[in-house]
Amino acid sequence: MHEPDARGALSELTEILIALDGFRDDPTRAVIIDELEPQISARIPRHTSVRREVLAIVQECLRVPGGLAALIEVLTAFHGDNREVERFRRLAEVLTVPLALREGERRELVAVLGSQPGRPWLAAYLEAASPVVERLPTDPGEAVAVLEDLPAPQGMTPRVLRFTQALVASRRAPEHMREAVDRWNTRLTRRLGLPHPSPPPERELGRPADEDALLVLSLQPYLPLGDSCLLSAWLGYGEDGWLTLLQEDEPRLLSQVPYMIDDFMTVVRDYTGGRPPGRVEFLLPRSLLDLPVDQWVTNGRDPVGGTLESALGVRCPVVVRDLERATDQLAYHEWARRWDAFTGGGALPEDEVLWLGPGRRAGGHGPRAVPDSVCAVVVEPPDPEDRSSAATADALATALDAGVPVVLWERRTGPADRTPRGAFRWTARELMHGGGSEQLPERVRSFRADALRSAELEWGRHIALLWDDPTRTVGAGGALRWP
Repeated sequence: MHEPDARGALSELTEILIALDGFRDDPTRAVIIDELEPQISARIPRHTSVRREVLAIVQECLRVPGGLAALIEVLTAFHGDNREVERFRRLAEVLTVPLALREGERRELVAVLGSQPGRPWLAAYLEAASPVVERLPTDPGEAVAVLEDLPAPQGMTPRVLRFTQALVASRRAPEHMREAVDRWNTRLTRRLGLPHPSPPPERELGRPADEDALLVLSLQPYLPLGDSCLLSAWLGYGEDGWLTLLQEDEPRLLSQVPYMIDDFMTVVRDYTGGRPPGRVEFLLPRSLLDLPVDQWVTNGRDPVGGTLESALGVRCPVVVRDLERATDQLAYHEWARRWDAFTGGGALPEDEVLWLGPGRRAGGHGPRAVPDSVCAVVVEPPDPEDRSSAATADALATALDAGVPVVLWERRTGPADRTPRGAFRWTARELMHGGGSEQLPERVRSFRADALRSAELEWGRHIALLWDDPTRTVGAGGALRWP
């Protein structure tokens, strides 16, 4: 069907609404207007004439970014997704005009954003650009240019406006920056003939974000038995909020990943106002669960061999997670059941922690090796005569296949390594039972720091913790929404 020009589309939109039963009926039309006004943050003029009032509805929605999309939602709620509503949706596309900044407006916005050291605008940028974040901007000019180029969903607020509105409401940007951006918004919306956005909710000025940020990195194997991966990273906040930091579709060598940690930590600090993440989680295939990610160095020239004081696992809690189980829907029920038991409150009872020896024998540990009451496992160090990595891997696989969400072990398995088994057992009991279960990652972090200051605890630098919360997963919607 031939689509009319903008003027013809406006006329036909009006005629479609007038023809709908809900718009011809005065009381129903009043209810529709009451539903629509809060969504577009605007008052719609009332008229005694049906045609004039319907025209006012369309014109007011055109003045507001995303207004027509809001009207379509209301139409669908009242009239269903019939032929008239579908025609209205297609005509609305004709009237959608992309936002184009003038050169002076662009320069002014970039100057305001660059007036403060660091990237206090980064959280607002990620919010506006997500989920289309292919790279992290290094300066305000790049951020604005990327947002201008990114298309917004049909009928929704342009990404630049979404960015500046989020920045005005942000607690992470200084007050003078928010005020300057708000003035810029006022001038831009006035030029475009749009209503000025509603004032943001009052916030305590100068206070950094009060929620802990969660940094999650996924290392998806690119080829079986290969040395490359597809890297993804997310910043988690609040109850179930996620911002995409990176999603690569080209493989990189595993050995390159440690060199990116500083960049991700800088992003988190920019987001939180200077604080490190509350936890860093590495989503790994089982073949890489022994990867010493907690020993990767931040703020150092050599992220693998730098000073231990700068190790990631000393600066903040670092845990690993099971990539394979996260994509297995059949594993979820038992995994979630044991997690609920683990987080039941208080310190873990002795009978809820199973100690597995990593000795290799025919048939491994078997499917019944983990009782139903167990919600955490400690894998003991191998015997001196059995220091193969397969020994520990067998015990780990037993715990993971049974749905155990928390596992503690010592990752070194070389023939020259001699972890004192008595010291390990005493430490593991202190870590597992020495406080609330939810504080286990922090207790492990603290022990790693203690191990730096004691030659007798040198083996403690190699403690690994799998902490696999099935309810805290990347992506919108329920559990198991991993990439």
